[in-house]
Amino acid sequence: KIMEARLEGAAARLRPVLFELVMEYLGENNKIVVVTWRLKECEKLHDAIERKLKEVKTWWAHGDSSAERRAEIQEEYMSHPGPCVLVGTMQSWGECVPEDTLILGANKAIGSYDTGDLVFGAMGPGRVKGKKIKRHDGKLVEVRATGLLPIQATANHPILVMEGRNVRTKGHSRHLELSEPKWKPAGELRVWRPDPTKPESAAGDFLLVPRKPAQMFSISSFDLRRYVPTAIGRGVRLARGAPDAVPLNKDTAWLMGLYAAEGSSWADSGGWRAAFSLSEKEVAVVARVQTILRGVGINSRVEHMTKYHAVNVRLYSTPMALMLRELMGAGCHGKKIPTEILYHKDLSIVEAFVAGYIEGDGNVKGHVVQAATVSHVLALQLQLAMARLGRLCCVSRHIPNSVGTIRGRPVKSGPIYQLRWRTHDKWHVRHRVFPDYIAVPVKLTHEVEFHGNVVDIETTDHTFLVSNAVVHNSINLQDTDVAICGMLPFTPGDVEQYE
Repeated sequence: KIMEARLEGAAARLRPVLFELVMEYLGENNKIVVVTWRLKECEKLHDAIERKLKEVKTWWAHGDSSAERRAEIQEEYMSHPGPCVLVGTMQSWGECVPEDTLILGANKAIGSYDTGDLVFGAMGPGRVKGKKIKRHDGKLVEVRATGLLPIQATANHPILVMEGRNVRTKGHSRHLELSEPKWKPAGELRVWRPDPTKPESAAGDFLLVPRKPAQMFSISSFDLRRYVPTAIGRGVRLARGAPDAVPLNKDTAWLMGLYAAEGSSWADSGGWRAAFSLSEKEVAVVARVQTILRGVGINSRVEHMTKYHAVNVRLYSTPMALMLRELMGAGCHGKKIPTEILYHKDLSIVEAFVAGYIEGDGNVKGHVVQAATVSHVLALQLQLAMARLGRLCCVSRHIPNSVGTIRGRPVKSGPIYQLRWRTHDKWHVRHRVFPDYIAVPVKLTHEVEFHGNVVDIETTDHTFLVSNAVVHNSINLQDTDVAICGMLPFTPGDVEQYE
C-alpha cells in the first residue's frame, strides 16, 4: 500500500507534465501517442486531454482492454489523418514476437525485416511499413495448435481465432459450432479439449490459416532475358533460336515443384548448370522432365550414376539454371515456392507444383501424403499452398540423432520438417475448412521464460503470419508525428523504432 501510494503520488505529479507536452506538440494535424506506465493513469490522462480538447479525436487502452477493442483502436488511429491523441500503456501496444521468428514473404527472421519488404498476411502478399524492437525479460506465451509449428508471442499479442463449442442437435448427435473470426490475446487463448464424459461441454479456440488472398498473380511466363546481362549475349541467343521465356503452365509448374525437391544448380567454366537428381528406377519421371524441357526449347542430357543407382538430368542453359535457382532457391535449406506460383490465380498451377514436389520428395499411401524437407520456408509455404487447395497440411519439426548419408557421403542433418495431409478427410477431423480460412484447434498454451529482443512489424493489411496463423501487428510509430513516453521508470533505448 505504501508503494502504491508513492506511485500514485509520482503519477499525479507526472500527469500535468504529460498534459503540457501534449498541448505543446498538438499542432495542425499532428498525431500524438502518449505511453504511460500505470493502467489507472492511462484513463485519467485521456480524460484530462479529452475535456480540454473536445474537437480532437482521442483514444485510450491498456493491457486489460480487450484485444478486439485494441485492434479497433489501432485501425482507427492508423487511418485517422490527424489531429488526434492516443494514450496507452506499453502492455496495450507492445505486442511482439521473438526476433528470430521466421516470417514468410521475404522469408527471413522478423528482426531482419526492413520497410518495403514483402510479407504475407491474412490477405496474401503485402509490404512492411515499419518495425519496432524492444527488450523483453519475462514470460512469453507458447501456443501449439493442430498441424502448426509452435508460436511464441507476448501475452497481449492479438491472434485471429474462431471460438468453438459443441452444440447438441436433434437426438444425441453433436456438431462443432464456430464463431466469426475475432482477435484474442495469446495469453487468453483457450485449449480445445473435449471431455469424453461431457462432450457437449467442449469449448475452445481455433487458430486460422488463410486460404483466400486478396492479391493474386496471373503471370503466364518467366522472362529468361533478364538472366542474360549483355546485349551481345541476347543477340547470340536470338541467332541460335534460344527461348526468350519459359511459359508457366501445369507442366512447367510440375517441373519447378520437382526442382524444389530434387534440383540443384552450380557454375562451371561454361556457365551455370542445373540438374534433377533422380533414382534410376524413375524412368517415367526422367522421360517427363526431358519432354518438358524439350518443349520449352532447353536441351538436356541424362547422366547415369550406376554406383548410387541414380541418374542426373542435366540441362545446359545458363538463363534457365539461374531462373530455377532464383525462383526455387539454392541448396536444400534454401528451397522455396515462388510467390508468383504460391499465390497464382489458377489453382491448377499451385496443384501441379505440389504434385511435382511430391513426385520428388514425397510418398502417397492410400489417402495419406507425406513428405519431408530441411527448408523451414518451404515447409511453411507448402502448408499455405495446401490450405489454398482446401487441405490441412500438418507440419512437425524433428531433429535426427544420427548422421545420414547421401550418395556415400556422411551428412549431419539439422532440423527436418515433416509434412502430412490427407486427400480425403476422416469424419472425425477436428479442423474445419472455410472459404477464407482453415480453423485448427489450440492444443496447448503455456508460458516460457524469455530474455532477448522482441519485434513487431507494421504491414499494409495490419497482419502477418506466425507459423501460418494470422496475427495482428501492434501500433507502430510510423503513423505518428510525436511520441511521448511517460513511463516510470524508463530507460532510453528500451524501445527502438525503425523506418
